[in-house]
Amino acid sequence: MKKTTPTPPELTKWMASFPGGYEAAKEYTELAAKKGTIMHSVFADYVNGLVPELDSAEFHEYIALKMRRQKADKKYHGEWQHFMKKSLLSLMQWIEDYEVTIICMEVSLVSEALGYAGQVDVICQMNKSKYTDKTPADKRVRVNAVVDFKSGKYNSDSHSVQLSMYIPLIQEAFPGFKVEMAWNWHPKDWREKPNKDGEWNFSYDDINQTNNLSLDEASHLIALYNMKHRREPEEVVKFTGKPVLGGKPSELVKTVAFEEHWESTLHLAMDLGLEMD
Repeated sequence: MKKTTPTPPELTKWMASFPGGYEAAKEYTELAAKKGTIMHSVFADYVNGLVPELDSAEFHEYIALKMRRQKADKKYHGEWQHFMKKSLLSLMQWIEDYEVTIICMEVSLVSEALGYAGQVDVICQMNKSKYTDKTPADKRVRVNAVVDFKSGKYNSDSHSVQLSMYIPLIQEAFPGFKVEMAWNWHPKDWREKPNKDGEWNFSYDDINQTNNLSLDEASHLIALYNMKHRREPEEVVKFTGKPVLGGKPSELVKTVAFEEHWESTLHLAMDLGLEMD
C-alpha cells in the first residue's frame, strides 16, 4: 500500500507543521506505530485470556516486555500502560455492544495467486447494528465481518483500501465465509469518571466501511505493485559446517534460496525457544 497509494494530504500537512520538522514527525510516527503494534498484541492476548490483572505489578512488567520487544523508550511506560488499559476496556465494550463472536484474530494470510499477504486483525460474526437490550434476539441481524483496529484517532481513505485488500485474502483462505461487512475500530480517550447515574462510558469509534470498499481499486493497486515494485527474493549467504584449523573457508559458506534460509532460521528459533512476535 505504501508503494501504490498516495500519502493523504492531511498527513503531509501535519508532518510539514510538526515542531522539529520532517525528521521529528517521522520519529513520532514510528513511535506511534510501535504503540499500535503493542495495542494489537494486548487485544490478541485478551482474547486468549493472557492479560494479567490490570492493577498488578505483573501487568506493568507485561507492558514493559512488549515495549522492549518494540525497542520503545521506557519513559513512555506510564502513558502507554494507561492507554492499553483504557483501550482494552473500550474493546470489551464494543464486543458487548455488538455481541461479537471472534473467529480469527491477528491471522496472517498469504496468497500465491494474488501475489501478496496481509495480517488481518479480526474475522468475526457480529450484530449488524448496535441493538438495544429490548430488541428480541431473533430480530438481531448477524453478519460475517472483518475489522481492522487503528490506535490513532483519525480515519483516512487508505483504511478502506486496506480492508478491500483483506477481503480477497479472506475469501481465498476461507471460501465458505462470505464477508458481509467491514469496519475500522479506534479507541477513544473516554472520561475517567462515571456519569451522574454511576455509569461508565467506555467509548470508541466504529466506522462502517462496507460501502467504501472497492475490490476493483484493490486489484488494480496490487497489479501496479506487482508490475513496478515486486522483486523475487535474492539468494542468501548461509554459513555451514564446523571450522577446523587448516580447513578451507570456502567449504563453510554457500548461497541458498531465501525460502530455504527463512525456513531453517524459523526452525532454529523454535528449537531455541525464542518468542516470535
